Amino acid sequence: RARMFLLSALDAGDRVQLNALSTENAFQINGRVHRFEPNDGCLEVILSQRLRGLLGRKDSKWRLSKDQSSSLNALLKGNLVELVMEREKEHVCRLRQLIIEKASPKFKVQGAFDAKDAKGQLNLRQKEAILSAINAEDYSLILGTPGSGKST
Repeated sequence: RARMFLLSALDAGDRVQLNALSTENAFQINGRVHRFEPNDGCLEVILSQRLRGLLGRKDSKWRLSKDQSSSLNALLKGNLVELVMEREKEHVCRLRQLIIEKASPKFKVQGAFDAKDAKGQLNLRQKEAILSAINAEDYSLILGTPGSGKST
């Protein structure tokens, strides 16, 4: 049951790593899930190289794991492609303006900051930084030297 739970995290197209654990020559082979049907107990993986006669040996133990670094790279690549290519989604278009076209961030009409909440511990610059963060529609960047009170 636990093995099936772990396998259920795989999907077709996922990058995986096959590790030989108990053979004389331990090694790792990269691959991709071609087909996975957990109800039928079927998992097909396309590997980057041959197993060279290691299948079927009694002393062979294998571990198949999802290649998290490749998955992260695929996610980052997908996000970058969407950022550059997407024209319909308003929030993606705004991100493209901010990141690629270097547009300035937008802020709401400046609201008031209730200084009572800070218990008199904030200086004027800290209060301005809080107002900037509260009123930011896109982002607010708070800069300061170490010890200047950014975390206060």
